[in-house]
Amino acid sequence: MPDHLYQIYYSEPTRQAGDPGFLPLDNLDNPRPDWREYWPIRQFLMNSTLDERARYGFFSPKFQAKTGLDATAAHAFLAA
Repeated sequence: MPDHLYQIYYSEPTRQAGDPGFLPLDNLDNPRPDWREYWPIRQFLMNSTLDERARYGFFSPKFQAKTGLDATAAHAFLAA
């Protein structure tokens, strides 16, 4: 089962600081700042062709700081 794990970025510093083990998800031009991270996730789900056999995950740019986990740990968890 393929896993597609995205990390949202909302500025150039958060893009540059992103974990390279995640796919980047652009939120630079967020027309709905009140929706915060929901906006890019919603746009992705509404505008992408999804693989029914795949798993999708969306992570905050603060994921590692909040959890102590990185993309390697997230991928390992899913593989287990």
